[in-house]
Amino acid sequence: MRLYLYNTPDSLDKQKITNLMHEVAKETDTADLVTAVYFLPGKNQVRGVAMARHWIDADGFCTPRGAWNFTERFGAPDDLPEKYKLIRIRMDNQPGHYPRREQDIYGWRFLYHSVEEHLMRLFAHELHHFRRFHLDLHPHEGEQKANQWSVKRLMEMGVDLQFERVIRKKPKPSLLKRWAGQFPQIDPYSRIRSLAAGTLLKIIHDPKNRYAGHHAEIVRKARSHSKRVVIRTPDGKEWRWPMAWLEPVPAKQIPGD
Repeated sequence: MRLYLYNTPDSLDKQKITNLMHEVAKETDTADLVTAVYFLPGKNQVRGVAMARHWIDADGFCTPRGAWNFTERFGAPDDLPEKYKLIRIRMDNQPGHYPRREQDIYGWRFLYHSVEEHLMRLFAHELHHFRRFHLDLHPHEGEQKANQWSVKRLMEMGVDLQFERVIRKKPKPSLLKRWAGQFPQIDPYSRIRSLAAGTLLKIIHDPKNRYAGHHAEIVRKARSHSKRVVIRTPDGKEWRWPMAWLEPVPAKQIPGD
């Protein structure tokens, strides 16, 4: 694994952080993994992402728009592999604000005793996604399993991580049915969901402006309730594309008609 630390506070030991993160990934084949950690001013803005479904080149290390647009300020390192999978982590640049309590969006509460402990836990969570999508481990496991695995990995390392999973009470079924009857849900993507594999769609939005305006082929019919559909772009690549960024192609516009 190639690890890059950006804007690390002087109070933190870079070598210690490097050693700890490599220890987290000790049982994982990380030959194709690049990890970038950014320490930035702010409060409660810690987050991470694993870009492990598709190969990334040097141009994909930074993102000019969205939540990760700050990566443009730091640029890309010169020694990146030709292709790799990427984990990004953003940490608050406040190492003195620990112990620190945090509840994530998946219903887990954590008490972190140090910034290093916080970083290790978040890295382990994203590493689970890397292991799933790149190494074909943890099939069908999502965010809850990633949290469970990250906790287990840190405990294996001897970290006294304190956590609890918050159980959210669900409304009574009768109440749900009553509300559903009063406010029926309208599926804005019903037209796309009904289309079979091989049907053409038009890409109306692409954040990286690669395929906007082009046609793409549905690889397999969209699942019910999914907001994405697997498509194949003209260059032969397959993507799980948001349905909101697609529209059906009228028959008269289909190439070759």
